[in-house]
This record gives sequence, structure tokens and C-alpha cells, in this order.
Amino acid sequence: MNKRIDVNFITGIKADRIYGFSVYEKDLYKGLNDKVNFNVISMNSLPLPVGRTLSRNFSLYFLYPLYLKLKVKKNVINHITTQKNAFVLNYINPKKSIVTCHDIIPYIFNEFGEVRKFLFDLSVKGMKKADKIIAVSESTKRDLINYLNFPEDKIKVIYESVNTNVFKLIDNAREKLKERGFDFGDSKLVLYVGLDKPTKNIPALIKAFYKLKKKMQNVKLIKVGSYEWKSERTKILNLIKILNLEKDVLFFENIGVENLSLFYNACDVFVFPSLYEGFGLPPLEAMACGCPVIASNKSSIPEVVGDAGILIEPDEDNLFKSMFNLLTNESLRKELSKKGLKQAKKFSLEKECEETLKIYEKLR
Repeated sequence: MNKRIDVNFITGIKADRIYGFSVYEKDLYKGLNDKVNFNVISMNSLPLPVGRTLSRNFSLYFLYPLYLKLKVKKNVINHITTQKNAFVLNYINPKKSIVTCHDIIPYIFNEFGEVRKFLFDLSVKGMKKADKIIAVSESTKRDLINYLNFPEDKIKVIYESVNTNVFKLIDNAREKLKERGFDFGDSKLVLYVGLDKPTKNIPALIKAFYKLKKKMQNVKLIKVGSYEWKSERTKILNLIKILNLEKDVLFFENIGVENLSLFYNACDVFVFPSLYEGFGLPPLEAMACGCPVIASNKSSIPEVVGDAGILIEPDEDNLFKSMFNLLTNESLRKELSKKGLKQAKKFSLEKECEETLKIYEKLR
């Protein structure tokens, strides 16, 4: 019987919202907990009177390294679960270290200007000290090679997974949502799940939905997810007001994964117009629930969706045409639902854990 492997599970500041990387951490921990002794090292953000972002960054870049030095076990594997936290390898012994890289957005879309790029440079410096990089898609692997000159043999692609215990087919989802206070009547439902960020391309979706409303009156756009920064949410709300869509675009936050699964099951179409993803978990969750998917053809998204969804250049005209065609074609929706269920099975937690465990075993 093999001895359990000791791993410092370095997760940084505790997530206060649902992110792809926080889902990844939770699933990996649960999937490997019977084979690995995880020393989870995370801390709460200090509640400073300077706003959420500054508080979290101060806690991460100034306090967390001190906390980490107190909690880290020596001579065991270090798994840094997101690229943002890789800077810690500049402060601790980087021997036997792994970094999971979900994306390199600051190098491709400079959303936050030079400050964010400077902070990401610290993480890149740390990543280069790691023994292995886990990239969550072939797209992310290519970006690491092409933008940051990482050697290919240092990178292992291990796809993220979907939790099929939660995200699965559910009968009578609309009725169950209604019982929980979410009543959409008999409207057709278009669903988007994700944060409010420029790379998510939500304004294009809103404009496409405006065109759709001219063709189909009885349709609602549901947006599930919080905002990453307030300015982007304000921009989106202003656009909705200008287009007179306040009653037709509905926002929901912090609904929990069980309700989220019901939303995927209840909606007629899922739309994902993102300009860049390191992986793209929401379309995978939608497919696992049998919801037909329209998605961007950018970055990693085609790897996730495959031929089980409609992949498009994500401008407002293509989004409008795809939504209209799918909402008015029941046989196509049924076909994509079946294909999506099959595609989702390729991204299992068992496979993700098995491949991650192999890396642990090589470094132990």
C-alpha cells in the first residue's frame, strides 16, 4: 500500500465569490483527499477601509507570504493552485513545486493597466522557479510558450472537470425553480453565467438580445454571477437602460450551485460570448445539464465545447442569429443537448485527479 503524499496546498486569500480556480481547488481537494495529506494554506482578506480590491491585494502580497512561512511544511510538495499566487515561490523554497496556470490574461488583455501587469510579473518569476506547470487547456499551454517563453516540456495539460453530482439532468427544473422563488412564467430563457469583466463581452450579448427581442417578444436573458469591478456592471446596466431592457435582462448573484444547476436545466439556450478563457467552465456545466450551447470560438472554448455546441465569432450579429436560430429550432436544441451530455463526460474529476496525482508521485 502506497504511503499518502504530503502536499502544501497553497491557495492564497479565500475566495469571496465563485471563480473557476476556487471550483478547481475544491474539486481537487475532494477528489484526492483519500490519497493525499493536504496542508491547506489559506487566509481571509484583512477588512481594511480601502475597498475590496485593495484590501485583498494588500492581504495577498504583504500578509500572506508571512502567514505562508509559518504554515508551510518543509521538504514536501508545494502545489500553488492558481498562477496569481505563484509569486510566493520567491519567498519559500521552490523545490518540489507545481503551479496550476488557468490563464495569462494580464499579458493578453491588459484590463487593469500596468499595476496588474507588474503584479503578474512577480507571479511569472515565481512560475519559472516551479518544477512543473499544470495548464488547464492546450490554449493556456500555447499562451505560456508564445507569450512567456516557457519550455514546452515543463508544462502538462490537465483539463478541469465538471461536478456531475451537481451538474446533471434534472426533471421539472422550471417548477423546482418556481418553488424556490424564481418564476419566469412561460418565457423562453437565454442564460449567461459569469463575472462582469471586459473580456466576457457582455455588451455584445446585450445588444444581440435587443435584436432578438424585436423578433421574439416572450424571451428573457438571465445573467448569473457577480461583478468583478463595479465600473463594468455600471456600464452594462446603462446599456440595458438605453435599450429599454430593464424588465427583460435579469441579474442573479450568489444563488448556490444547486440552484445554478436548476437554471442550466430550465433555460432553453446557454450563451457564452467570451473573448478569452483559460478553460471555460460555464459551457461545460451547461452541457452536463443538457442545455444547448452557443459559444465564442476564441482561445480554449472550442476545446471544451468541441462539436457539441454552436461556435461563432462573438459579435452581436452572430450572437443574435445563433440565438434566434436555436430558439426557433427544437430539433437542433435536442440534438445539441444530446451532444453536450456526451461531450461533458470527457471532462471527469476522476481523470483530472488521476493525472494530477501522477505529477505529485513524480515529485515526492
